[in-house]
Amino acid sequence: MMKKSKIVTIVHTGERDFDGRKGQQFTVFFENGDAGQMEVWGNSPTPKVGEEIEYETSEYQGQKRFKIKKAAYSGGGGGKQWSTEQIAQHDAIELTSSYIQSGGDLKFWKQFFVEAKSFMVEQITASGSPVANKETPTSTEDKIPF
Repeated sequence: MMKKSKIVTIVHTGERDFDGRKGQQFTVFFENGDAGQMEVWGNSPTPKVGEEIEYETSEYQGQKRFKIKKAAYSGGGGGKQWSTEQIAQHDAIELTSSYIQSGGDLKFWKQFFVEAKSFMVEQITASGSPVANKETPTSTEDKIPF
């Protein structure tokens, strides 16, 4: 069950490593009377006194534990345009993956990738990027030389 309350007191009680990740452990007292243990993992911000947070409660070995509700994904970078180089690299990675999956010789994957990326840069530069121009390509003709 989700709850929401302000932190009255928070005390750092130690650190913990799990699967190569570092966690900070805290004892937390909330304005609504809840008290127990909380862990914050990785680069997540540490809650502060006076901050109102949403959390779930559970019990582990007789201790009340809190899990902070994570912020919802907001949708990313807001329409950032890719550079010609980024578009070409993305397309070359897809082509190289298809090449390998279709039984292409693994000895030549790097050479295939480099040639595919170079080809894509030339194509995008010559015709303009469909992503940057917000257009869809009008031709379905296969111009790939390999």
